Amino acid sequence: MEDSYNAAGNMQNGLGRAARGIFFLAFLFFLNFLSRVLFSPLLPLIKEELQLNNSQSGSLFFFITMGYMLSVSMSGFVSARINHANTIFLSSCGTGGVLLFVPLSTSFASLCLTVFVLGLVAGLYLPSGLRTIFASVPTSFLARGIAIHELAPNLGFIMAPLVWQAASVYLSWRGCLFMVGVLLGLTGIVYRFSGYPLQSRGVSPSRRLLRLLLGNYRFWLLVFLFSFAICSTLGMFAMLPLFLVSNHGMSAQTANYIVAATRGISLFTPFLGGWLGDRFGNSVVMTTVLLCVGVLTFCIGLSSGNTLIVLITLQAMVAVCFFPSGLAVLSSFTVEGQSSAAVPFCIPLAFMAGGGLIPLLIGVIGDMTSIGTGIAVAGCGIFVAGCVALVLLRAVVEENAEI
Repeated sequence: MEDSYNAAGNMQNGLGRAARGIFFLAFLFFLNFLSRVLFSPLLPLIKEELQLNNSQSGSLFFFITMGYMLSVSMSGFVSARINHANTIFLSSCGTGGVLLFVPLSTSFASLCLTVFVLGLVAGLYLPSGLRTIFASVPTSFLARGIAIHELAPNLGFIMAPLVWQAASVYLSWRGCLFMVGVLLGLTGIVYRFSGYPLQSRGVSPSRRLLRLLLGNYRFWLLVFLFSFAICSTLGMFAMLPLFLVSNHGMSAQTANYIVAATRGISLFTPFLGGWLGDRFGNSVVMTTVLLCVGVLTFCIGLSSGNTLIVLITLQAMVAVCFFPSGLAVLSSFTVEGQSSAAVPFCIPLAFMAGGGLIPLLIGVIGDMTSIGTGIAVAGCGIFVAGCVALVLLRAVVEENAEI
């Protein structure tokens, strides 16, 4: 496989030069992620301007993740034809371009359409980004290499509210999206012509590969666990500003600052999660995180005052520790000699459930009772996922997920 990394050098020097390429990818992933989560701090303003209810507000994330799901699933067909480097380039410039058109939306229907297309283009990035990391980092450092990449979504959670608060001094929410779109497109161009992209091509999924994946319980177990892990991070982040404004009477500005501040300490905890996964086993870390986060999320929905702030902070710190181990396990799937074959199918299904359907469910429950009740129900689901992992996950990891 043609590759721009020297594997032998990586084995001798740990992450070595690969780390620089991963940090570049992480920044690109940060902007990609920011383009989607930026709607969370903007949601109270969008809701007011377009006169949306809680269910409609939550459904915006459903449409983003629906597009994202379809795109990640089809990414293999794209990378097989234009290689991983060009796929990342296409995703970055395409996502930036769509962000230039989202501000033109003047109705709920047009906004749903544009955010769906946004997810559709943004989703091309992840399989090629993970494949680049998987090809460049020695197996013994894989969880830690992924932890570097996972700086991106964690930084996105912190920066999304701060970016909006800073931009709001000069720009409307529409102008803020336009600004991020321009930056993302320019960064994608710089990455494409740097020395880091992986020039090899992806593999188009075959019918046999799909049968092997979809007919295996281990694949569906990981989809189930990733769904609730994504719910605990992206799903919670999507609804927290609305929860703090609607349930606790905070201003949108105060809610955004609280969400950003409580996620600040979680920025580097994925490194701890990666180290723990390499040291004690990925299944142990994944199970422990889900159990703890389930309890914390349930308590967030029922708490108030300073206790609520502490719980939000702890929940964010623990939840992000799932992904270095989870992605390392998912990347170990080998189907007919194809590594990382499960990524384009597991991730979109999990994003659809954890980042789309569950926020929508929280919004529906919010219209019926309160958003806090919806968050407490989501916490129960996360805890159940941890119980399932406790019983079944170790066996899957010990088998090395070999299908």
